[in-house]
Amino acid sequence: MTIDTKQPILQLNGKPFVIDEAGTILTLGEAIAECLGVSDEGGKHKIFILARKFYEGDVSGIDKADMAMTKNVIERTKRYNAIIAGQIIDIIDEAQKETK
Repeated sequence: MTIDTKQPILQLNGKPFVIDEAGTILTLGEAIAECLGVSDEGGKHKIFILARKFYEGDVSGIDKADMAMTKNVIERTKRYNAIIAGQIIDIIDEAQKETK
């Protein structure tokens, strides 16, 4: 599966989410890593490895079970609102469709 983890997370108006005064843009990989990092699901080491893979952009080796767990974590996250979490799920779903 190919996912561009460096792509920006967008607001509803199509502009990137800016997360600080310096103009830092929230990326897909950072958002997923944050969701995983605050999750209680799975083992801490497993979550750490997955979060690092998404943050660094190396998602090619993530299997279906880990991707399903990641999606579940994102669905239940309290770290981000529905606009961000829903967008992440859409991007992952689209990447999974392209892989089939």
